[in-house]
Amino acid sequence: MAHRRAIAPRTEEANGFEHFDEAEACRTVELVGRTQDRVIGTQEANAAVAVVDDFDFAEHEPLVQAPAIAFDGQGFVVAWVGQWENTSAICLNAYCTYTSRYDLELAKWGAIDTRQTAAADIAAAKMPLLASDRRGNLMLVWAKPVSSDTFTLAYQRRMGGKWSAIAAIPGGTIAGKNFLTGGVRSPLSMNASGVAAISWGNYDSAGLITTIRLASFH
Repeated sequence: MAHRRAIAPRTEEANGFEHFDEAEACRTVELVGRTQDRVIGTQEANAAVAVVDDFDFAEHEPLVQAPAIAFDGQGFVVAWVGQWENTSAICLNAYCTYTSRYDLELAKWGAIDTRQTAAADIAAAKMPLLASDRRGNLMLVWAKPVSSDTFTLAYQRRMGGKWSAIAAIPGGTIAGKNFLTGGVRSPLSMNASGVAAISWGNYDSAGLITTIRLASFH
């Protein structure tokens, strides 16, 4: 038996955003053959595996959030911040941002890549964020320490399997040392056309969020 699902057909793009025709929103498509087997077939799960074993995930400044993960259209990319004994140069005694990609066909993790190449870009002890657009392009965001209670947001875009240069998010200054230890995760979103937005809070001396800020970038 063929299975059906409702979809909202895309009609056009304008100003970087997709628009949908609500009059045709109930049009259906059939999932048949191999597609049906993959989408609606028997549930299956693989055992969890370690991406890397010898990381110091902020021993003195415990990280309270999980690493980031996003789907790039063909595999999964995970990103995290930590100190790795196998690294060298600027990341040897500092927190850096790392990424690794899981190949679905080979069923294994790829090489671990270090995002920082300059001391000015080292990361704060806070897990990064990842988002993807409809083409599988990725946006990676992390915080850089400016002082003990001030941070700035930096980002990289991954297109065609290659990472861009590191850039600062305009106005992306975070105030308050509670940013590191607070359990609130700054939300990151990316639309179908690759425009990203992030929201965060600034903290007062009592550790309370007093200002909410939003930045969009691409």
